[in-house]
Amino acid sequence: MLAAVALLLMLGFWTYRKALSFTPANPDDLILLSQVQRVGNPLHFLVADWGLGNNAYRPLHSICLWLTYHAFGIAAGANQFINLALHLLLGCLLLRVFRRIQRDSVLCLLLSALVVVSLYTCSPAIWISDRPTLFVALCLVLLLDHVFSRTEAEDRLTVSFPYLAALSGAALLSKESGVVILLLIGVVALRGNLPRDVRRKLIVLVCGVGLAYVAVRLEIFGNKAAAYSESGFLFGTLRYADWSQLPKPLRLVALGENVLKNAAAPILPVFSPAGALNLGLPLLLTAPVWCGTLLLCALSAQRKISRPQQCAVAILVLNALVHYALFRFRTQYLSEIAVCLFVAGAYQLSSDFRRRTAAKVLAAVVLMGNLWSVTRSVDDAFVAQDDELNRYRLTRVMSLYAPRISQDIAQQVSEKYAR
Repeated sequence: MLAAVALLLMLGFWTYRKALSFTPANPDDLILLSQVQRVGNPLHFLVADWGLGNNAYRPLHSICLWLTYHAFGIAAGANQFINLALHLLLGCLLLRVFRRIQRDSVLCLLLSALVVVSLYTCSPAIWISDRPTLFVALCLVLLLDHVFSRTEAEDRLTVSFPYLAALSGAALLSKESGVVILLLIGVVALRGNLPRDVRRKLIVLVCGVGLAYVAVRLEIFGNKAAAYSESGFLFGTLRYADWSQLPKPLRLVALGENVLKNAAAPILPVFSPAGALNLGLPLLLTAPVWCGTLLLCALSAQRKISRPQQCAVAILVLNALVHYALFRFRTQYLSEIAVCLFVAGAYQLSSDFRRRTAAKVLAAVVLMGNLWSVTRSVDDAFVAQDDELNRYRLTRVMSLYAPRISQDIAQQVSEKYAR
């Protein structure tokens, strides 16, 4: 187990090592830095927008950023390290979960590596402003670890109400997708092998936490509590700049398409980061990844799906529904975990040597393809942020986002990093 953890950590660190030298050049990061600079008490974020003005309630990230800013200033090293450390911790915890439900240790390591090295999980690992996704994913993995602490053969699940309440609360304080964790607890309550009184208490817990979250959002954002609009693609080919500006019939089509793409992409990764359908050369170049992933899922399908696979399907569906308003790679982190959980939960792989060997070969092929794609993505991000630090471009960004980027933050970044 320790050797597998060491291999996973080395793979993850080597893949994302350049992110540790990233600098605060992204406009979102600079706006959030400006916001934490203006706020005297970090607890203020418990009752306010996180700073970007997009009706997002993510106080855990804002509080964390406030602490690192007051400890290290604008230097991005500490924040980049926190993101990477959380990402690698998630990989190690997943390895532990997979080992509980799958006997083949090599397959478990490969599946954990697929979560660590993926275009769907790359952004939170390297982008400071995407740390809330890591917080939600950590809550999910801790929930899975709790649910699968007993084997399939044991009669009943055991649940800790304070622990589940803490996980659901932390997830909702991290990001809107924390709703997936809360709803998944509801699924466990309805589908798990639990005594009736425990099931009833879990449902009360889910309803209570959910109502409290809705009340907080309504108090902070009013009638904009559920407002969110993004760019995307209709029918995988026609780009639109703002979903809310589409005619109503097309808005409904776009919502349905986003849900379908969110559900399908982790199994059949043939979409661009914004949701366009890859065609021609891009489709051909990524064939080992999407063919391998599809075959791996098909190989893991069984007539009677196991409890881990039921949980994986629930995560996939819930994540697709929660992100109905958009399709982005960064929103697929939980779904990537779900796909790997589905494969690990295929008990027929444990008993069928040939099928298990084929699964390991496919996982290795997908991992190689992911390594190629992710290292290119990290390199591109490194070049892009280096370009952002051109003094003329930096000045233009500062003026474009003024006054949301404070003059003091702009001056500090310019003096420390601009060329």
